[in-house]
Amino acid sequence: MTDRHGKARIYCYQGRQAKTCKQRSVLLDVVEAQLAAYLATFHLPEATVAQVIRLQARATDQRDDAERRRREIAGRIERIAELYTWGDLTREAYRAERERLEMELAGGAGNDGPGPPPSPRRRSSYGTCRRRGKRQAPSSATR
Repeated sequence: MTDRHGKARIYCYQGRQAKTCKQRSVLLDVVEAQLAAYLATFHLPEATVAQVIRLQARATDQRDDAERRRREIAGRIERIAELYTWGDLTREAYRAERERLEMELAGGAGNDGPGPPPSPRRRSSYGTCRRRGKRQAPSSATR
């Protein structure tokens, strides 16, 4: 939450429950700095770092393939809608194909869910903390 001065704070949950907390909130920057300092003390063996980089690269490739497939399916949905509009497809054929494509789209194409960050970075320690933005849900291309 943000306080009246526009600074991000973390508020004590117990203070909402029992009103007995002596420190009701703390600045988020302070907590992040302490956590980053603590994480900087962790060091991973080179073999573990290499393995994590390989796994992240594989996950990124799979996500890229899924996103490409999702775009292909969305494009096909748009094209069959045009064919239907032009009268080249019957209503039944259009609905059946659109439903099949939407089921394929919902069945996993482009469904990346939570995963590693988009670009691999080599880290020999956890000393660098960064925030990740919220992912946007894929828009549905139905007509």
